[in-house]
Amino acid sequence: MKITGNFDYPDGHELIAQQFGLLSTVDALIIDLRKADEATISVAQQMISYFVQPGTTIANLQLRDHVEPVTTGNAADVKTFKQNLPLYIVNSAFVAGSWEFFGYTLQHFDKAVIVGEKTMGVGYLNQVFRVSDSLAIRMNHALITHPISGKHWDNEGVVPDYFYNSGDAFNKAYQLALAQLSSK
Repeated sequence: MKITGNFDYPDGHELIAQQFGLLSTVDALIIDLRKADEATISVAQQMISYFVQPGTTIANLQLRDHVEPVTTGNAADVKTFKQNLPLYIVNSAFVAGSWEFFGYTLQHFDKAVIVGEKTMGVGYLNQVFRVSDSLAIRMNHALITHPISGKHWDNEGVVPDYFYNSGDAFNKAYQLALAQLSSK
C-alpha cells in the first residue's frame, strides 16, 4: 500500500477504511510512507487500530498542564488484520509527524518492521493560528510519548530496523516479506 499526498482532510478516515477493508485478507502488508504528506493524528490512530487490539493505550499526549491517553478505536467497522501479520513500513528521511507516530507505535508494539531511512523527528503536535489573511503561526502544543517507556521520536526520528536508502527500501521490505512468508 503506497500512501501519497495529504490525509489532513475530512474524508481521510473513509478512504483508509475502504482501502484497509480491501486488504483485510492479505498474508503480508507493506505500507510505503516515502511520499506521504500531512495526516491528522486521528488518521494515524485509526490506522494503528487495524493492527493493535481495540481499547489499547498506544500513546500519551503530554500537554502543558496534563497528560491524555491515546487509545486504539473500538469502532465496529474496523476489521483488524491477522494477529501476526507480517507488516513492513517503508520510510524516508522526509517522513514526519503523524506518520512517524504510526510507524513508531507499531514498531514499539512489535507489530511492524521499519525499513528505510531515519525519519525527521517531529514528535510535537502543532496548531495553526491565523494572524491575518496572509500570516499564520504554527505552534507546538503537545508531545506524543510511548505509554509505557515515556520515550518519543522528537529530534531523533523513527529508527529503522533495516537501514536502506529510500530508493532501495521498498525492494528490501518486499524481500523480507517474501522470506517471512516462505518460512511459514
